[in-house]
Amino acid sequence: MMRLQGKITRWKEDQGYGFVEQNGTGQQAFVHISAFAVRGRRPVEGDLITYEVTRDKQNRLRAAQIRFVEAADTQVAHTLHNTLAVAAGGGFLVALAVLFFTGHVPFWLVVGDVLLSLLTFIVYGVDKSAALRQMYRVPENTLHLLALLGGWPGASLAQRLFRHKTRKTAFLVMFYLCLFVNTGVTGWYFLYR
Repeated sequence: MMRLQGKITRWKEDQGYGFVEQNGTGQQAFVHISAFAVRGRRPVEGDLITYEVTRDKQNRLRAAQIRFVEAADTQVAHTLHNTLAVAAGGGFLVALAVLFFTGHVPFWLVVGDVLLSLLTFIVYGVDKSAALRQMYRVPENTLHLLALLGGWPGASLAQRLFRHKTRKTAFLVMFYLCLFVNTGVTGWYFLYR
């Protein structure tokens, strides 16, 4: 079967479906999340994909065996984001442990950040699972609140391991804002208390 290339023109994330417009023809086909050959990430409007065309019972066009077309610079950017996020999260927790053992931060802060990171990691896993099964999702505000309170190292690890919440620019901007606010407030508190 011949593979076609096109752009996702509409995508309803909460329902897991949308439409692809074939390059050069303007012909549209229905796209469902279950038709993606590899479930590494969720699609968004504007994504380029390759696909095979099938027809449903009403003889309407459907995309099948869908794969993302990733530009090399996009892949590099995602790899860099993942590496930096995990390094920052791990580095922060190690720094807290060192500061605790040298008597600069209290035990409750280290335990609190580790437990919040673990909780946030689990919540990301639950949300990823719900996304794949097209079930009720964890609100993004909840994920941001957990990151802001100190769970951002767990969120960083979950983003990489689950390949979850790594594409949506608005989400990532807010995530990094939460990260910087949390580390900034923590640093300010222990420097100026």
